Amino acid sequence: LISINAALQEQITERRQAEQLASGQTAVLIRTLQLLTIEPTQLTIDTFLRHVLTAIAEQLQVFSASLYLYDFDKDIAHLQLSYRDGRIVSDQDIPDPSTTLPSRFVLSEDPFTTHIAQTQTPLVIEEIAESPLASRTFQEWAQRVGVRSTLATPLFVGNQLIGAMGSYSRKRRNFSPEEA
Repeated sequence: LISINAALQEQITERRQAEQLASGQTAVLIRTLQLLTIEPTQLTIDTFLRHVLTAIAEQLQVFSASLYLYDFDKDIAHLQLSYRDGRIVSDQDIPDPSTTLPSRFVLSEDPFTTHIAQTQTPLVIEEIAESPLASRTFQEWAQRVGVRSTLATPLFVGNQLIGAMGSYSRKRRNFSPEEA
């Protein structure tokens, strides 16, 4: 009887997660359709990227997300957009500079970037504090803001890696393949 109850509880939990995921996907689709109704002269790449970053962060239910674009010729990653606590933010919007992500970093010195460039697949780190792929700077930032898990998703144009989107959760989390 106990094992049947446990199995039923697991099925209920899985069904709730599936319903929550479907509900989030529906909301994202509605917002995307609304975005497409904007007059083309008013739709900029910045507006579109802001929408995409917000939709993904909300879908994944994360505290923060970022979009970095890479310049391999200069060996630099630039922070393009940042989402935090439900909205797109700039560094000026955050009162404590120690809690912001770096606006740029050296690509060749970043273990995340090296990993996703080599594997060309998303990187999930369930516990940042314990990961050798998290740089010391990133671990310190994560500790300051209470982030435990991250999902780094590479962005490609053709076969060229052009950047990555990072999603940051304050809960220990193993992002699923569907989320990645």
